[in-house]
Amino acid sequence: MPVTDIQSPRTKLALPPPKEEQVKEKNDFYILLLLLILYCIQTFPRGIYTTSIPIILLSKGVPIPKVSFLVLSYIPYCLKFLVAPIVNMYYSKTFGRGKTYLIPIQYIHAILTIGMSFYVTGFFESQNILAISIVAWLDMTLMMLHDIVLDGWIVRLVSAKNSHTAAVIQSTGTRFGMLFSWNALLSLGSTEFCNKYIFATPREEGLIKIDQFLFGSGIFIVFLTVAIHFLMQESKMTKEVKQIASFKEVVNTLTRFVQNPKLKPLFIIFCTWNITFGPIHALAGANLMKQGLSKEAWLNLNTPNIPLNIISAFLVGYFCKKYHEARVINAFYIMRLITTFYIYGVIRYFKYIPENLAYPSVLGAVIFTSISFNGVLVALLAYGSRVSKITYGAPLMSAFSATTYIARLLGDSFSYALVDYVGWNRLAIISMVATLFYACLFVFKIYKLESTNPKEFMSIKAKDE
Repeated sequence: MPVTDIQSPRTKLALPPPKEEQVKEKNDFYILLLLLILYCIQTFPRGIYTTSIPIILLSKGVPIPKVSFLVLSYIPYCLKFLVAPIVNMYYSKTFGRGKTYLIPIQYIHAILTIGMSFYVTGFFESQNILAISIVAWLDMTLMMLHDIVLDGWIVRLVSAKNSHTAAVIQSTGTRFGMLFSWNALLSLGSTEFCNKYIFATPREEGLIKIDQFLFGSGIFIVFLTVAIHFLMQESKMTKEVKQIASFKEVVNTLTRFVQNPKLKPLFIIFCTWNITFGPIHALAGANLMKQGLSKEAWLNLNTPNIPLNIISAFLVGYFCKKYHEARVINAFYIMRLITTFYIYGVIRYFKYIPENLAYPSVLGAVIFTSISFNGVLVALLAYGSRVSKITYGAPLMSAFSATTYIARLLGDSFSYALVDYVGWNRLAIISMVATLFYACLFVFKIYKLESTNPKEFMSIKAKDE
C-alpha cells in the first residue's frame, strides 16, 4: 500500500483505501476498549515488581541497592525496538499477526502469575530478592513482547482519525493497571488502612494479600485470553500489509532512521530527557519514608493521582489534535522542570514543614510530577503513532515506545547507582544544575521538530505485500 508524500508537519495522514478506513472507524470503539483492558493487565507485572514489592521490602528495612535490581526489571522494554521487526515479520496469516504472539504470551503469563502466588509469601519472609527478580525479569520480558503486539494493533487496527486517541488509551490503560497493582493492592493489603476506612471492627490482616491478587489476576487473564483466542478474528479486520521486505531491510531501515542527521539528536533526547530528573523524582518516596512518612500515607497520596492522570491524558490527547505535539511536549517538560525544584524543597525540608501542611505539600508534589511526566509521554506517543502510520508502521511505533522506557530506565538507574556514593542531597543539587542546562537543549530541539517535515527523515516507505 503506497504512502503519499507529506506536504507539511501537521498535514492529514495518508489514508488507506476509503472502504478499509471506514471499517476501521466502525471497529475503533471495540478495538480501543480491548486495548484499554490489555494495557491495564500488561501493567500488572510492572506495578507489582517495580513498585509494590519494592515498597514492601523498603518498609521492612531492605537497603535501596538490594531493591534496585528489582526496580529496574523493566529493562526488557528498552530493547523492544530490536525485537519488534521479528515479531512483525514472522506470524500466522490465518491466526493473525498479533494473535500469533499475544495468545501464547498471555497463557504463559497467566501460568507464571498463578505459580508466583503460591511462593511470594515465602520469598518475602526469607527476603529472597534474587528469586523475585528472576520471576520479575521473565514476566517483564513477556510483557515487552505483549507491548510490541499492542503497538502493532494501534498502527494496523485503529483508524488514522483516532491515532491520538490510541496514545491516550495506552496511557489510561497503564494508569488503571498501576491503580490495581500498586495503589489498590497495597492499600487494601494494609491492616492500618483497612481498619481505618473499611472494617467496622479492627482486624489483624488487610482485605487482600498480594498472593491472592496474583492468583485472581492470573485467572482473569486466562478467561480473557480464551475470549480473544476464539472470538477475535484479527485476519478479517484489516488487510495485512508487509511493510518491510526482510529482516535485513528492517535493520538497515532502522539504522538509517536513527543515524539520520535530522532525527538522531531527537532520538537521543527522547532517550535521555529524564536522566537529570531521576535523583529527585525516582527517590522521592524512599526519602520521604526515611523521614517518617508511612507507607500507607505515601499510598494515600498517590491514590487521587491516578484519576487525575487519566483525565490529564485525555486533555493531552485533545491538545495534540489542536496543536503540534512538539508544543505539548515542551509545555509539560517545563512543568516537570518547575515541579522538580518544588519536590526538592519538600523533601529537603520535610521535617520542618508544619504537620497540617505536610500532607498537602507532598500531595501537590506527587500530582504535578506525575501529570507532567504523563504529559510528555502521551504527547511523544501521539507523535509516534501519527508518524508511524505514514512510514514504517509498527516497528517505528515500537521504537518510539521504547524511548519512553529507556528514559525512565536511565533516570532510575542513574539515581540508584549513585545515591549511596554521592549522597542524595549532593546528587539532587548536581541534577538540578544539570537540568537547567539540559532544558535549554531539550526545548530548542523539540521546538525545531514543529517545523520539520517527517518526509525529511523518513526515506523508506511502506511496500505492498
